[in-house]
Amino acid sequence: MGRRAILSTTLLAAALAAGCFEGKADITLNPDGTGKIVGEITFQPSGPWAVRSTSNPDLQLDDPETQMKESVRKILKSSRGVEAWKDVSFKRLPDDRIRFTGTAYFKDLSKVSIHPDDAKSRAAFGPEGDKVLMLVLHRPKDQDDSRTSWSRYTSESLARHMKAMRQSFREARGPIGLQLVSMQLDLRFHVPGLPDEAKGLEQVGRTLTFSTTGPQLLRHMDSLVADNAYLRQMTMTGQSLSGRTLGKALSSRIFSQKGEVWARMTGYFRPGFNYEAEVKDAETQEKEMLIRLGLEQERTSRPSSKQPSRSKTDDPKSDSPKHDDPKKADPKPPGLPLPKGLPSILPF
Repeated sequence: MGRRAILSTTLLAAALAAGCFEGKADITLNPDGTGKIVGEITFQPSGPWAVRSTSNPDLQLDDPETQMKESVRKILKSSRGVEAWKDVSFKRLPDDRIRFTGTAYFKDLSKVSIHPDDAKSRAAFGPEGDKVLMLVLHRPKDQDDSRTSWSRYTSESLARHMKAMRQSFREARGPIGLQLVSMQLDLRFHVPGLPDEAKGLEQVGRTLTFSTTGPQLLRHMDSLVADNAYLRQMTMTGQSLSGRTLGKALSSRIFSQKGEVWARMTGYFRPGFNYEAEVKDAETQEKEMLIRLGLEQERTSRPSSKQPSRSKTDDPKSDSPKHDDPKKADPKPPGLPLPKGLPSILPF
């Protein structure tokens, strides 16, 4: 029973990590691979989004305002593959969730990892050959047989072990379903060329979309646990039904629910925006933006201890001559500068 409780806990943790949020991402890509993500994430400040005290990592912050700002600061500082942030905003919703919006600039989509995701992007974009650009969300891989199969299982013990794994999932399925009920993920890609072939993506002109929901994710979990081959492979290779292993399998099934998920572009390519100019502008404004949002404090320079030197003209005891007689005073300078010479208007 203790083993089942552990499995149920890890499954619930997987749901918390993967599904307790709503996300939208509008991604614009340039032919050289650079791009930007205009994103919105709505999440509960718990699970992987929870923020701990810096002085005591075991203590979660209680103040809602501080918690919200620390959660946003964590997204900005811990995300990887992002060159600059712009147009960041956040607020707490009536149901206590936090809504974060912002624009992230990147050089390579495959290296982007938005906190709390600890893996690299599941999408990649770049050249394939000389005249083709590819956007890839998923491509099936061959089964990894690098693990040594365990021979300690008989057919009877294997069946008992698989039955216990299914029972642990049934015990955790209710709480998992509650966590996933509001999950929504919408991806929109604006690509630099007109796709001549796309699989698993909806296409309208140069725009490709992909979406999934929490209920769909739960159905994929059900299909995984019902899959004898999947549970047998996990058991024989010494793996357990944990959050990590289930998460990897779910990612594969989500992105391959329609087969491979990718798009291929050939022909004329055009950039969607000026990457260098926008990144420079974002970097220039980022510090001021963080201070305005209360995520950083403005540093005030200390006043100099040196007294400004006084010029002779400021000194009443200066030896400069005084002109009491207005006739002897220096003439006032002209209102406009006088020319040094007459302009040459003759041809010689």
